[in-house]
Amino acid sequence: MNRIFRNAIFLYVRMLVVMVISIYTTRLVLEVLGLEDFGLFGTVAGVVSLLSFVTASMSSATSRFIAYELGKGDSARLQEVFTSAWSIHLLIAVIFLLLAETVGVWFLNHHLVIQPERLYAANVLFQLTILISILAILQVPFTASVMAYEKMNVFATVEIVAVMLKFVILFLLKVVLFDKLIFYGFLLLLISLLVFMAYVFYCRIRLGHCRMKISLRGEYVRKMLTFSGWDLYGNASVVARTQGVLVILEIFFGVVMVSAASIAASVQNAVMSFASNVLSAFRPQIVKSYASSDYAMVEHLVGKAAVYTTMLLLLVTIPVYSEMEFLLSKWLVKVPPHAVEFCRLTLLFNLFANLSGVVVSAIHANGNIWRPSIINGTLYLSVIPVSLFLFRQGFPPEVAYLYNVAAVSVGMISNIWTLRLLMPSFHVKAFLYQVLFKSVIVGVGTYLGVRFLQDSLDPSWSRLLLVGILSVSLVCGATLFYLFDQQERRDFLSKIKKYVS
Repeated sequence: MNRIFRNAIFLYVRMLVVMVISIYTTRLVLEVLGLEDFGLFGTVAGVVSLLSFVTASMSSATSRFIAYELGKGDSARLQEVFTSAWSIHLLIAVIFLLLAETVGVWFLNHHLVIQPERLYAANVLFQLTILISILAILQVPFTASVMAYEKMNVFATVEIVAVMLKFVILFLLKVVLFDKLIFYGFLLLLISLLVFMAYVFYCRIRLGHCRMKISLRGEYVRKMLTFSGWDLYGNASVVARTQGVLVILEIFFGVVMVSAASIAASVQNAVMSFASNVLSAFRPQIVKSYASSDYAMVEHLVGKAAVYTTMLLLLVTIPVYSEMEFLLSKWLVKVPPHAVEFCRLTLLFNLFANLSGVVVSAIHANGNIWRPSIINGTLYLSVIPVSLFLFRQGFPPEVAYLYNVAAVSVGMISNIWTLRLLMPSFHVKAFLYQVLFKSVIVGVGTYLGVRFLQDSLDPSWSRLLLVGILSVSLVCGATLFYLFDQQERRDFLSKIKKYVS
């Protein structure tokens, strides 16, 4: 648990630094490039986002299989897993290059609305983006290896240096005399190359199995492609659901409602990152324990990951949920209609999605993921036709988000039952009571206490501060004396005394 705690700290530091610098960097990029070139960069570089769910699925598969063989302790099979993963990603990179240089170039020049005088710059930027994308694809096996070995300090350091370099190059853009958009693309490519080389050199020197050989062994290729294929369906369903709901909201309620949904998505992603970092620290240990057939440890880790991530979410969710109207009024010049309700419902969605994700991490350790992928992916996709039907019946836009919460809740229960089928020793009743029931008690109790305080004060920064202090105190106190067992409580208090003394 000490390693998990240390890794979670590294990931938290990385998240905070990257978040702060990225927010300020976006503002500077807009200032330096100008509105038109900034929009052109976002349009052309958008091809990278199309790869996000593909590379995420392959990264998950690679990390899982490497961690599994680490748990087995078979160095020969570990080497074969990596070479197979490297070969698959090399093939994906070649296919992507062919599609980008044919379909991508044709689409760029004939279907995107680009000013004629900026078409040359757009084509150069597109070529640079292709190279950046290829490096991102080829980097996946190395990044996955670092995560599987639980070298979170290395991952955090590289990512922090990368985002700081992106910040520094903006000052170079201010002094160049030629096309800033093209120069910015070249600098981003240089940073991507440096990051790729950093991961390759580290893995080659410190992790013995990382050898860039082409070896497509049937056993590993089939398993990894099957795993990533099912995972891809789930990831693609999330993207399709998100974009589909945006389109339907625009059709029925106009573009203002899309703005509200976009704000809700930003709030959702920011809050969810607090829990996802802790889960990333737990995931390799869960896979390794499953590989060594230590199912009692798997259940223990799943339970602790569920509790810790849920409590971290509650620490942020309750004050943000309670003060959502005030926060949005200070963040935005004008709060779009329904934005407050959308944001609150996405925060509720996060709580169930987090628990579902913790259980799925144990299912991934087993490798048999077709059942949760089909069920969860189909539930996510069902949001589109259900929302379409309900909107036609005159229901308000919030109904899409309410159904989303219901769908992820059903998916969570299904995942718990799937884990029970794959790992018969898993105690479903104990998990539901120790994690789900107790978390609901803590969350509802804290929220009622916060509401009592809010009713006696007017909206203000001081009320927000008091609400934050009260909710953090209640959640931390409940975690220590209600959710922790006696040994955990004793260990935690001893660590506090050691740091204080």
